[in-house]
Amino acid sequence: MVRESGGDRDAIKKAAAEFEKDGADLLVTFSTTVSIAAKEVTQRIPIVFVAGSDPVEYRLVQSISHPGGRLTGVASFRTEITPKRFALLKEMIPGLKRVMTFHNPSSPDSVVAGLDHARKAAAALGIDLLVREVHAPAEVRAALDGIVPGEADAFFFPNDSMILSESQTIIERATALRMSTMAQYLGLVSDGALAGYGLDFRDEGRLAAKYVLRILGGTSPSELPVEVNERHILGVNLRTARALGLTIPPTLLARADEVIE
Repeated sequence: MVRESGGDRDAIKKAAAEFEKDGADLLVTFSTTVSIAAKEVTQRIPIVFVAGSDPVEYRLVQSISHPGGRLTGVASFRTEITPKRFALLKEMIPGLKRVMTFHNPSSPDSVVAGLDHARKAAAALGIDLLVREVHAPAEVRAALDGIVPGEADAFFFPNDSMILSESQTIIERATALRMSTMAQYLGLVSDGALAGYGLDFRDEGRLAAKYVLRILGGTSPSELPVEVNERHILGVNLRTARALGLTIPPTLLARADEVIE
């Protein structure tokens, strides 16, 4: 069974508690936010997570090598490659000056440390980072409607499940405003983002599936070290580039793992 929360922590908790009550054998959670909420309201059910933040920092596990409980899974430290995403964006957009991002201070996926990474990366490249604070999907849509044409050259996707639940609306609005979009995983590039550097959820799904099979086969999550996914891939959407009037440098295209024509 699948539940889509849209980053709503109450909905996550309700679904997780119901799954445990109904006798589900295992939960698979995507994003740090969902994983934390599911852990908080369950007592016995094993959880395999796919998390974009440090699972030790957020107390999902005791350590990477020895999880020590009923949770294990796949982790990737997405904020650590933030400077690379900004560098790629600047390489694609001559004269890049202003980049907008949204920040949800109530989400573990969007902690101040993640925003600090973005601010430092932007400043190092001489880019002004415009931050809009949002707390719910309706606020994301309102913030998008409030963007003035020419206010920013690009939009930078943060690592936040609530904001990502509005990714298609963000991409469409940004493209209409002739703003490029830099994503954190390949799926958004397929959906129309100009580019993405980071994770391929297909990789993470395959890694998580291995742990699902082992746990259902009788292995305790506490015996399965967290798998750290360090494979980062670059995707570019040439259709979006043409719509924005951009010419992607051939040297960058040669480095791309996936190019959408």
